[in-house]
Amino acid sequence: MLNKYGFVRVGAVTPNMKVADTAYNTDEIIKSIRDANNENIQILVFPELSITGYTCADLFAQTILLDNAKKSLDRIINETKELNIISIVGMPLKLDNNLFNVAVVIQSGKILGIVPKTCIPNYEEF
Repeated sequence: MLNKYGFVRVGAVTPNMKVADTAYNTDEIIKSIRDANNENIQILVFPELSITGYTCADLFAQTILLDNAKKSLDRIINETKELNIISIVGMPLKLDNNLFNVAVVIQSGKILGIVPKTCIPNYEEF
């Protein structure tokens, strides 16, 4: 019905999370995507750094956390590939010795885009 009028159904979710527990967070993200898909949500948005948690501080410099974040993204993509919902999840991404806070846009088993955060706070939050 919404498509008939050119509307898109968008949802935002704040799943239960555990800081630096990418396996737990990934389980919660996948469950949220499936639930939203069942509610006919077309685009689902998660908080920034939703795969790792926002408050990892020095852990963001650890290779194991960054590697687990990539593995979690792969798992989210694979376990939701049969769904047409567009999901936007947050994660840290290291590229060319630079660490980025990115939003990854996925749909039907594919990455549609990766957008780095550009408005970085100018205060020492953590």
